[in-house]
Amino acid sequence: MNRLLVFLLALSLPLLFGCKPKASSITTLQRKQAASVASEAEFATTLKDFKRASALYRQAAQLCPDTPEYQGNLGMVLRQMGDGEGARASYRAAAKLYRDRYAEAGHPADLLQQATLLILMGDGDGALKLLKKGSAAHPDDALLRDAADPSWLERVRRDPRFSKIAL
Repeated sequence: MNRLLVFLLALSLPLLFGCKPKASSITTLQRKQAASVASEAEFATTLKDFKRASALYRQAAQLCPDTPEYQGNLGMVLRQMGDGEGARASYRAAAKLYRDRYAEAGHPADLLQQATLLILMGDGDGALKLLKKGSAAHPDDALLRDAADPSWLERVRRDPRFSKIAL
């Protein structure tokens, strides 16, 4: 249960590893603005002002389009608003960005986030396949190893917090 919370919190924290530039055209000022806007969006989310939060996450994603956390958080907010298709599009965009970031830097946390998004989109089999592959590549990573266990997926699916943001 605590591991699930860690995964969900990590997904919701913008700037887990900071914005990694794909394009040198994103300035430091834009990255700082995006972080500030995302912080405001997190606050709006805690107040359950999902309309405001979605607008702010969209703004953050436009300012820093290479940051998967903004897209993932936008997806969660859109899901809370009942916009399943919008949430799916944001989850897909975030999963692609995590995949790209993992390919570039090789951080196991990016695999965990990508797998979490796959589960949110209903692709548990794809998530388990990714986690098993990642666990083999990073045998010393306990979180990745534990998440590769199919019983973890079942625990995640039964969690009521997860059902609020899953498609």
